[in-house]
Amino acid sequence: MNISITQAFTPQYNPQPNSRMFFGQNQRNFYFAKEYGFFMFDAVVFGLDLFFQKVVFPHNLPGGIMASVSDFRNGMAMRHNGEIWIVNEFQHVKPGKGHAFIRTKLKQLKSGKVVEYTFRQHDTIEELRLENREMQYLYDAGDDICVMDPKTYEQINVHKTLLGDQIKFLKEGNSTTVLFMEGKIVQASLPNFIELTVTEASPGVKGDTVSNLQKPVTVETGAEIQAPLFIKEGDLIKVDTRDGKYVERVNS
Repeated sequence: MNISITQAFTPQYNPQPNSRMFFGQNQRNFYFAKEYGFFMFDAVVFGLDLFFQKVVFPHNLPGGIMASVSDFRNGMAMRHNGEIWIVNEFQHVKPGKGHAFIRTKLKQLKSGKVVEYTFRQHDTIEELRLENREMQYLYDAGDDICVMDPKTYEQINVHKTLLGDQIKFLKEGNSTTVLFMEGKIVQASLPNFIELTVTEASPGVKGDTVSNLQKPVTVETGAEIQAPLFIKEGDLIKVDTRDGKYVERVNS
């Protein structure tokens, strides 16, 4: 084919597709499509993740961090199945056959019940950051109790329901542990053992020191517990606030 010099250098003239130009253009299109595809994939993943967090699993609130179950430690707080749990015990188990797993005893923060739960070695959980503050009980405030931080003298109100059954052993000056999560009070508790004075007790048999027979007695907070027959009015006794049981007589 005979062409002139002018025709050869005219941009519109291209009797045959230039394979190199054609390949380069398609390569650029391919790279663009690939990058656009990655962008769209990331956008879809982000959207699905947001949907699951806000709609399907709305209990996954800010403040928690994802952690491996291999990071378990006693006292660790986590959110599991929509509830807050404290790790009481855990044990790594490696059976002869099959995959390793972790056997745990978890305490539900809300109810205090303890359950056993088994996690697979590769499971992940949402770890929560909790803050314990030792406070001092000041006075009754209706549905709340007022407690004070002895270090900063800050006073706050704690709803009585957060103390559960321990509320009946509360007296002025008691040490109270207040648990915060993300600045919000989620639990309050008394020391495991408290010394209380017996204010009412039916007369016992003189010389009777048998402790397996019990009678009802009333302590200074108004709570009634079962105590040995030899306990009398005015005695100072130690009580387990977790179950409300008599432990021992402090003075004789």
